[in-house]
Amino acid sequence: MISILLILATISGIYAQDIADHLYPYIPNISPFDWLFAVTVLSWGLYAGAFVWISFLTWRGKLNNSQSGVYIAITIIIGGFVSYWSLFVLAMSGG
Repeated sequence: MISILLILATISGIYAQDIADHLYPYIPNISPFDWLFAVTVLSWGLYAGAFVWISFLTWRGKLNNSQSGVYIAITIIIGGFVSYWSLFVLAMSGG
């Protein structure tokens, strides 16, 4: 589950502009920038969800401290880079 959340968050963060451009023709009432914003926030939410899920599994005893430390480090490192990239793309698209 953690891997799926991280993969979906990374894909939606890196390809947010492509996803927004693909969704715009289907619902043109929402501007491409709003789609981009929504996909970017979705990516951030998925990273936050992965962090919460890791914390929950650690609290329940399903993960030991070393495993949770690795997962949290991966989430922070990859999530940080992808979130920075998606924020940069969002800022450039907003003008």
